[in-house]
Amino acid sequence: ERDHWYDSPLGSDGSIQPNYEMTARLVALNEKIPISRLQSTAKVALALYRPYWWYRNLETRFPYDYLSELKETFSGISRDLSYLKIDYQIIDIETSELEECDLIIIPSAEFMSAEVQQKIVNSVKSGKKVILYGQVPHFDLQFKKCNILYKFLKLKSSVNKELAQGEGREIG
Repeated sequence: ERDHWYDSPLGSDGSIQPNYEMTARLVALNEKIPISRLQSTAKVALALYRPYWWYRNLETRFPYDYLSELKETFSGISRDLSYLKIDYQIIDIETSELEECDLIIIPSAEFMSAEVQQKIVNSVKSGKKVILYGQVPHFDLQFKKCNILYKFLKLKSSVNKELAQGEGREIG
């Protein structure tokens, strides 16, 4: 049984909703032009980082229990961008090319692969605007010391929801 019926083309009782015709036309169009071939022109990207979502599915939350807050924040940012009518795309930070994006909003925890940290550094160096929310990573995915992003940003954070410290200044 479905849990979410909001804006569905069919109601929970099977009745046809006002957006049914539009949905039917989109399905017919998809048969002619597969959606997978379309490319976004959005210059704002909201990044997914799959290891954080995988970690959330583990039985334990300790010591990274704040990862559930990253998911809630992701949903909130997505909703806010939609309300503000800002065209954005959702990208997988591990596999996506970031050249087309002017602004990239990225979840960040205490662990992140060296490759993704370097990709973020390269994006900033090439003039992209990056917003990190969460913690500045200092471990890779094997939980070995990895300070690529920390060293580049000259920024450290704490899990106590305090302001970050960077080169003797507070950053909010």
